Amino acid sequence: MMNRIATDEKTDTKGLRLVTGMPRSGTTWLASMLDAGGQTVYINEPTNPARPPGQSPGVLRATIRGRYQYVCTDNEDEFAAAYADIARLKYHLVDELRANRGPLDLALAGRYIANYAKGRLKKRLALIADPFAVFNASWFSSSLGAPVVVTVRHPAATVSSRKRLGRRVISQDFLSQPLLMRDYLEPYRAELENLSGDIIAQGALLWKMVYGSVYTQASADPSIKIVRHEDLSREPIREFEHLFAHFGLQYNTRARRAIERSTSAKNPAELSLKDAYKTRVNSKQNVTAWHRRLTEQEVRVIRDVTAPISDLFYTEDDWVLS
Repeated sequence: MMNRIATDEKTDTKGLRLVTGMPRSGTTWLASMLDAGGQTVYINEPTNPARPPGQSPGVLRATIRGRYQYVCTDNEDEFAAAYADIARLKYHLVDELRANRGPLDLALAGRYIANYAKGRLKKRLALIADPFAVFNASWFSSSLGAPVVVTVRHPAATVSSRKRLGRRVISQDFLSQPLLMRDYLEPYRAELENLSGDIIAQGALLWKMVYGSVYTQASADPSIKIVRHEDLSREPIREFEHLFAHFGLQYNTRARRAIERSTSAKNPAELSLKDAYKTRVNSKQNVTAWHRRLTEQEVRVIRDVTAPISDLFYTEDDWVLS
């Protein structure tokens, strides 16, 4: 399948790498550490429907109709060439200028142009960090030949982070995509159609849908690497070495020092809401931050909703509140 798409220079995607996972599962941190080695060009959430970071035709010249835009062999003709352009670090300035909405867009365009030019000169790889592409991991791997890393984070930790930021689930993001429903989410149709207004139950359902699909995708394609956020947080130096190797990157001194700074015990145990997207935190203490954020009842709801998918990744002990 990869050979069918990547048959010439215009559709060559060998320079592409994808980091994905459920939003608030650590994709930004993981990709930032991989990028810290100086061998990649970081490309932030091209399929995010918000602008910025998404809805940028300069970066991804394809129509993104909403959250979790699904791509498979049935509709790949709409997206394959756009991702090939990312792999080649080709920026579409004219398309971006047509979509420009103000000075911020111009500044971002200038940053991408500079990063792409430097990346081409130094022969760097395109590193996409995009949680909204999590249902597309298999397509990236099999059709584009792109190495994929998926980060999974404890359901209570992920949902508590979403609760803290007020992130809600919109059922139509999924129900409006017949291909996505057909391939992965049909078992959850009733739950989506009767979606609770409770932000905890919503987040738990999203976790179950995302990682149910991730387990299915990785079971069919062992080259999709799944890493637990908790393992990265507790043993970052050792665990990141495996991820660098998976992406064909050198695990150099520059990268190790960045990881040490990002995970240091001197960092705060929890980031403030205004700094919620920063990547420096006491990683070992951050693993159990959800213990302070959630009530026992909320934890029970999350566990009940996410089972049995969560049992594929976490044990009984991982649910114990300290």
